[in-house]
Amino acid sequence: TITGEGVHGDTITLFAGNTDIGTATVTSLGEWSITPSSALSAGTYIITAKATDAAGNTSDASDPQTIEIDTTAPTMISNITVESDNDPTTTAKQGNVVTFTVTFSEAVTLSTAADVKVPFTIAGTAGYEAVAQSASSAETTNIVNFAYTVPDNVNGAIALPTNTSLTLSNSATVKDAANNDLTGNMPSLSGNVTVDTTA
Repeated sequence: TITGEGVHGDTITLFAGNTDIGTATVTSLGEWSITPSSALSAGTYIITAKATDAAGNTSDASDPQTIEIDTTAPTMISNITVESDNDPTTTAKQGNVVTFTVTFSEAVTLSTAADVKVPFTIAGTAGYEAVAQSASSAETTNIVNFAYTVPDNVNGAIALPTNTSLTLSNSATVKDAANNDLTGNMPSLSGNVTVDTTA
């Protein structure tokens, strides 16, 4: 939807290049809103508007505005790296934090960080999750880190389940700037961490 201001009662015609994409009448508040009659496909468009008054006089085109329609959903790319804050980083003891680093194809925003998680297994047992540590990806890198704190009495190698995406709880979302939802499964795991809480 594209909005603007004009003279009450005038008819506004919106153009993408030379194509008429919709009309609207300016309200008593001097505002108009147009949703294109047909959805614009992905791409860059030059948008202009013309106003026609009650006498049928049509204005020159407005100053052009460039808009980009983005319909490409974000995905997870590269491998997900995993390491422990222990020394060595390939072993995690009780109380250590294991970090999963997820790289997205573009910048993303998480509706609620606490509700977006990386599911994983330990010694082949499912049910473990690492929680997002920020509500948006890092600038320029498109990275979000997910953390899991090791409890007692857990032992074994960490792995990612196949054909599985991030876990989204409580209607959480992961979206790009154009409001496209994350799609696709998690890529492979890069690195090795073994949980060892034995004395």
